[in-house]
Amino acid sequence: MRKPLVYLSFILGAAFIGLPILNAHPTLQLGIDILEQSDFSLLKGKKIGILTHNAARNSHNIPVYEVLYRSPIKDQIVCFLTPEHGLLGQYAAGEHISEQQQWNGIPVFSLYDNQGQPPLLSPTKKQLSNIDVLVIDLVDIGARCYTYITCMRFALEQCIRYGKQVVILDRPNPLGRKVSGPIMDQNLQSYVGGYCIPFLHGMTMGELATMLIHAYQPHPWLQPLTQEQLAAADVKVVKMEHYQPDTVWNQQAWNKPMQWTPPSPNIPTFESALAYSCFPILQIGKYLRTISSAQREHKDGIPQPFAFLYSPHACHNPYALCETLNAAQVPGITCEVVRNGITKGIHLKITDWEQFNPGLFVLKLYQADQQLKAIYPIPFISYLSLKFWTSTPLAHYNICWVTKRPSVRYDQAFWKIHIGDPDIIKLVESGLPLTEEYIRVQINSWEKTIAKFKQQRKAWLLY
Repeated sequence: MRKPLVYLSFILGAAFIGLPILNAHPTLQLGIDILEQSDFSLLKGKKIGILTHNAARNSHNIPVYEVLYRSPIKDQIVCFLTPEHGLLGQYAAGEHISEQQQWNGIPVFSLYDNQGQPPLLSPTKKQLSNIDVLVIDLVDIGARCYTYITCMRFALEQCIRYGKQVVILDRPNPLGRKVSGPIMDQNLQSYVGGYCIPFLHGMTMGELATMLIHAYQPHPWLQPLTQEQLAAADVKVVKMEHYQPDTVWNQQAWNKPMQWTPPSPNIPTFESALAYSCFPILQIGKYLRTISSAQREHKDGIPQPFAFLYSPHACHNPYALCETLNAAQVPGITCEVVRNGITKGIHLKITDWEQFNPGLFVLKLYQADQQLKAIYPIPFISYLSLKFWTSTPLAHYNICWVTKRPSVRYDQAFWKIHIGDPDIIKLVESGLPLTEEYIRVQINSWEKTIAKFKQQRKAWLLY
C-alpha cells in the first residue's frame, strides 16, 4: 500500500508548490484549436473563404464555420465552399447541389455540382477573386475514394493556379497509419480516386496536401500545374498537437465534449468508417455493390450503420458463406449467422483492427462468392446486409435478407475507378476462378508497392 500513498503525496506536493504534473495522455489539440489559441493571427487582415462542413469541429464540438463566425475575424469571411453532402451534411451520397445558398447571410457555394459544362468541382476564378486566403478543414476517413480528399486537392490546385494562400487546419486520420489495398492506377483517376496512393493511405489531410505539392502528379481532370506555380505555392498546414498518428479514432485523447459527428450520411459511426475500409472495393462487377442512405431511409430492410449489396448465390444458405469465410482465417475478422425475427443475415466483426487486412478479406470474399455461385445458382438478385460490430444490440439494426432490388442507378464502370487496379479489373472481367495462388501473388504484389509507398511517404509525414 505504500507506493500509491507515496505517489499521491508526490502529486499533492507538486500541485502545492506549483510544479507541472505530467500527463501521460495530454488532450489532442486540432488545427482549429491551435488557430483559436493564436487568436486567428494567420487570418487577420485578409478576406477569407472557408471550405468546410458540419463534421469539422473543434475540441469543444463546435463546427468550424461557427467558430470562425463567432471570432474576431467574422467580418472578413467572404464565402463558404462545401464538399459533397453540403455544409450541414444533409445531402445524400452522389446528390449534386446546384443552387447557391446562404448561411447567416454569407454565400455558400457547392463544389459538388454537375449541372454545368464542365461540372463545377473546383472553385471558380470569380469565387476566388474575392478572397485572399482559403481555409480548408474537412473530415476524412482514411480511404482513397472518400471524396473529401479529392475536393481538397481540386480546391488547393485552383488556389495555387490563381495565386491564393491556403491554410489547412489539420485533424486526425480516424483509421491511423494503416495502409492497405492497391495503389490507384494513374489512368483510372477520377473524383473517387484523386491520388495515386493505396486504398487506405494512413495520412492526414495536411500530409496529403504536402505530398501533393512536393511529389506532384497531374490529375487527368485538371489542367496541370507548372513547376513555377508549385514553387510559388503559399500553403500552410496548422498542425495538431499531442496527436498520436498510430492510434485510431476511439483511442485518441479527445477533449471530453468531443464525439463522432457523421462526415457523411453513410458514415454515422466510427464503426462505419472501419467498415468503409473494404466497402468500396467490394463493388466488383455485378456481384457486390453499394446501398445509399436514401434507400435505408425508405425502410427497404437495409440496416444502419452500413450495408453491402451482396451476391445472390449465398442467400439460401448463409451458413455456407459463414463457414467459407471463417475457414479462410483472415486475421482480425470473424463471421457469424444471426437471426432477427424470422430473417437471417451475416454479421461480421472486426476483432483486431491492427491485424485486419481489408484487401485480403475482399479477395477471400470474392473467392467465396465464386464458390457459392456454383452451388446455389439463383436467378434473382438478393441482398445481404452486413453490419460491423458495435456495442449496440444487434436487433436494433434489423439485419435481414432482402429479395427486392432497390432502384439504384449503377454504372458498370464505377467499381473500376474505386478499385483502381487493372489486374483485379482484368480478373473480374475474365470470370476466371480466384485461386489461392492468385491471392498469394496479388497480396505479395500489394505489399511490395505498399512498402515502397511507406518509404516515400516518410518525407511528407508531419507527425
